[in-house]
Amino acid sequence: GGTIPAAHRHRSSLGSTNQPEHVIDLQAQHPPQTPSQMLRGLAQFCDDHGIDAFDVYGDFGSAQDESYLRQFEADVAQELGMDDGVFMPSGVMAQSIALLMHDRLRARDMIGDESVRRGTFACHRSSHLLLHEGQGYSELLNMDAIVLPLGSDGPCGGSIGNTLGVEPMRLRDVEQMISTRAPPSTIILELPHREVGGKLNPWAEVEQMGQLCRENGIAFHADGARLFEAAAGYGISMQEVTRPFDSVYVSFYKGIGGISGAMLLGNTDFCSEARIWLRRFGGNLYTLLPYAVSAWAGFKERGLGIGGGPTFSEKRNKLKCVVKRLSGDDDIKSIVTFEPQVPETNMIHGFVRASFEDCQKAVDAIYNQSGVKVLSRYRAISKGEKEGASYGCRFEWTMGDANAAIDDAIFVEKWRELAQMLAANVKQ
Repeated sequence: GGTIPAAHRHRSSLGSTNQPEHVIDLQAQHPPQTPSQMLRGLAQFCDDHGIDAFDVYGDFGSAQDESYLRQFEADVAQELGMDDGVFMPSGVMAQSIALLMHDRLRARDMIGDESVRRGTFACHRSSHLLLHEGQGYSELLNMDAIVLPLGSDGPCGGSIGNTLGVEPMRLRDVEQMISTRAPPSTIILELPHREVGGKLNPWAEVEQMGQLCRENGIAFHADGARLFEAAAGYGISMQEVTRPFDSVYVSFYKGIGGISGAMLLGNTDFCSEARIWLRRFGGNLYTLLPYAVSAWAGFKERGLGIGGGPTFSEKRNKLKCVVKRLSGDDDIKSIVTFEPQVPETNMIHGFVRASFEDCQKAVDAIYNQSGVKVLSRYRAISKGEKEGASYGCRFEWTMGDANAAIDDAIFVEKWRELAQMLAANVKQ
């Protein structure tokens, strides 16, 4: 899901004839591709990997040696240290199925009836389920959310904002919830917390949360939309990062760079039932091939690192180096605040002390002069957001294959130009 509503999104205009042909986008993590380029790449991947037949309705009854889709799921499950995985069209569907299954299993075990109760799950106040899914957990799953920390000011992130200085979900939040109210069926932990700048929980706390969940009969689920980035941030393997969890969701269109798609992973029984629910949700399309092949290609290239590009650890280190240089420049730090101050993954958020309109004019001026987009995706901060007292716009910045190839000096030079333009507007 995107945190930037269309009404507030800005992409530098590409219409004028005096704009340079070659564009350097400091914010773009993936190289630009046309649809035809993308599809030609998928065709080549199919040829290279012997994919000569479509999957049909999820290939539920096929063996690994009979289905490329089954092999793809097995490859991801092995890399993540899970028994099995189920490819799905979207992460929203994957996590809804996980929540529903965990809740029904708990109801069956606790009260012997899975149909007469309204279930609960717990998540951080910046969770995607609270911000970007139209309360599907309530309307479709008949569940209520326990928002952590208890007593907080409600959801934050997305168009709501109010994320500056917000911590990720902490062990004390889970302990307080368990000690003061009936436990939920599931606790969802996002690794990393996207809406607060890619922050990570202390790893020891993640392991302790898993232990608390086991002791209290609570399922522990990983919202791993950026799980490869999280593992790199912790400096541990994918198998280690999934170990505390009962189920895991991973996305293939974010840092992995696929067209779309997700995978829900768990033990064998869990995934067998997930396939039934995938059918019930209408997710076992007649064929998933374009999405699944794109996801498998991205997984091999970026997840396994066999494509020759920078690893997620190298992307994180690149971002840390660039942010350190930007934060050490007097002109830049007077205009921009980074959250967190030091990147914990290859993602960070930024807050600009200038109006959206002034930022837009400065970004476009630099682009028209040099062909460099300092920012291509940012939004205005409303007066209702707590950040609105000091900042006029905000952005998310992820270091990927494309922008990691740009020299550090270009980031510093162009950000300094932007900061000086904005500072001049403030003085006028």
